[in-house]
Amino acid sequence: MRRLAAIVAVLVAAIAVAVVATTRAQSSSGSYTVRAVFDDASYAAAGENVRIAGANVGSIQSLGVNSRNRAAVTITSIGET
Repeated sequence: MRRLAAIVAVLVAAIAVAVVATTRAQSSSGSYTVRAVFDDASYAAAGENVRIAGANVGSIQSLGVNSRNRAAVTITSIGET
């Protein structure tokens, strides 16, 4: 009986965490900027869309080179409405 009560308590806690995480993810709005460093970004151009698994998540704002001669790409996310 204690084992069943423990399992139920863990399941209830997991569901509560999932509900809170989903609510927070849906309520956040606005965009953010990410700076990513790549060995080669010859395929990228400013203004291009950034896609993850086929979904647009942002666009390339600028391209540069860091002190180690690597491509520094600044990406701005799409703000939620």
